[in-house]
Amino acid sequence: MLNPEVLVAMLNTWPPELEAGIELVVCLLAMIGLLRWYGLAGLYCFITTLLLVGNIQVLKGGQFSFLPHPIALGTMLFSIIAVTFDIITEYYGKPAALKGVRLSFFIFTFFILLLFLTVGLRPLDPTLLASDELSLYTNHEHIKALFLPMPEILVASLTAYLTSQYVDVIIYFLLKRITHERLLWLRSFLSTAISAFIDTFLFSLLAWKLLSPTPVSWTTLLTVYVLGTYPLRLLCSFFFSPLVYGARYFLPKPR
Repeated sequence: MLNPEVLVAMLNTWPPELEAGIELVVCLLAMIGLLRWYGLAGLYCFITTLLLVGNIQVLKGGQFSFLPHPIALGTMLFSIIAVTFDIITEYYGKPAALKGVRLSFFIFTFFILLLFLTVGLRPLDPTLLASDELSLYTNHEHIKALFLPMPEILVASLTAYLTSQYVDVIIYFLLKRITHERLLWLRSFLSTAISAFIDTFLFSLLAWKLLSPTPVSWTTLLTVYVLGTYPLRLLCSFFFSPLVYGARYFLPKPR
């Protein structure tokens, strides 16, 4: 039987770029499958899953060869979320996309609330546990460390997500009307690029400046947290935008 720790140790030896590529392929296959088999409901599930995982990924940093400093993970997942909303806006309409923003926001908030209550449950006394039961206590500490982020990070993440995705849907819809439903690739790229900047800037401003007990300088905020990660978001937007074209071939067949 394959030991997960051995597999993780092997993956740790791989270049981060390779693992990012694998994650991208997995996400794209999941998106295509959920769209083909479940349509709009499948895309709602896809977006919500990426939102939950992305907010866990941001707790871990990664060092890529093309960047001078480590970055928080989750950048690619949030870029895919934005493109997925463009797909929904294009093929299902603006109301369906805005409904998806609200739905994913509600589920993420509900998810955090349940985990907060889980952590709030009084942990077992480790001195009263047998040796083979100690994991029940240590798991509490792991859950607490992973799912009890600083309040400012949580508020910043929720605010930035809700604002940026609303902006993405609205800008994409406006560009669709202005271009008379032409230039689909350009519409997707521009709307995602703008919403990505708003998401990056707003999250960084709230988390590391306005709500942080030890706020960073404006120079650090702009050069490290905003301009340090936005080019990667922009690159992801550029490569993910053609997905809006390809999605039409995977729409569910009318029954």
